[in-house]
Amino acid sequence: MAKSSTRRSPPNHGIEVRELAPVVPLNAGRIPTVEDWPTLLDAAPAVAFIADLHGNLRYLNALGRRTFGVADDADVSTRTIAELFSDESRELLLERALPAALQSGEWRGEATLLDARQHAVPVALALVRREAKDKGGTLLALAWDMCAQKEREHDLKHRAMHDPLTGLPNLALLLDRLTHETHAARRNARRFAVLFLDVDRFKSINDDFGHEIANRILVELAVRLYSCVRTTDTIARYGGDEFVVIVPDLERPGVLDCVLARIGAELERPFTAGAKHVHLTVSIGVALFPSDGQDAHALLHHADATMYAAKARAPRGRAQEPARTSSFATSAS
Repeated sequence: MAKSSTRRSPPNHGIEVRELAPVVPLNAGRIPTVEDWPTLLDAAPAVAFIADLHGNLRYLNALGRRTFGVADDADVSTRTIAELFSDESRELLLERALPAALQSGEWRGEATLLDARQHAVPVALALVRREAKDKGGTLLALAWDMCAQKEREHDLKHRAMHDPLTGLPNLALLLDRLTHETHAARRNARRFAVLFLDVDRFKSINDDFGHEIANRILVELAVRLYSCVRTTDTIARYGGDEFVVIVPDLERPGVLDCVLARIGAELERPFTAGAKHVHLTVSIGVALFPSDGQDAHALLHHADATMYAAKARAPRGRAQEPARTSSFATSAS
């Protein structure tokens, strides 16, 4: 029997096949010149524009027109390249990028464009100067969208500086902020407090209800503690069931007592553990700058020590007043 002449289409394995736009051929054997740029750049996956040496636009490619909301048949020669950038990047462009490109022939760096909706678009920018016949010179600019890259960088930085369970700042960010606060307080002759909080007998919650429920309780505790502090304060997860709060501006009367009172009020409400409710107590140690430490590590060490002093004298099953240094008691009472 004769075989069928019908040809079967190969499987695409989920790959989307798109028809490419036809390439406009250039004369064979000729190196592209400035005059050829518009033909080449309209298919570029980047915003591209050509300007004269004074920064006046002469050409904007298809992606650039879509980005800036310019009609295909609109004249761009009445605009300048500076209009396409944010205020900060416009200053960079005029003071550094353009002079460097004109002098050395090219400049590369990062900048921010403003799209048709005036939204900031971070880009990797390249400016190149090229000579054109009987036209003095021309600037070619290529701008590659960096939004996705910036989002990835921001996400990685956030993950590196925040606790994955609670979303609070982690130890690395805590030390950074605490160091910054010591410098600012020393410079302005101000005092601030560091609170070290440890959940009492949290191991028994892990043992009785399991790791998953214990983690849920920690997350709820983090939310409650966050609600107790001001926007100028910092609350971080130190590790495990330990949290640290930075309370600046102690010159305002009653600031620290107010934060402590809010924490106590939040702990009066029970936490949900499966079908049951449990009450938590915390031991709190307090350290003051500058009397109890001059740097981040010294303050944390002192607050940790006073926290253990509070835990040692806490009646079993009852909340304990925070351990305070004599210097704090004198200054706050």
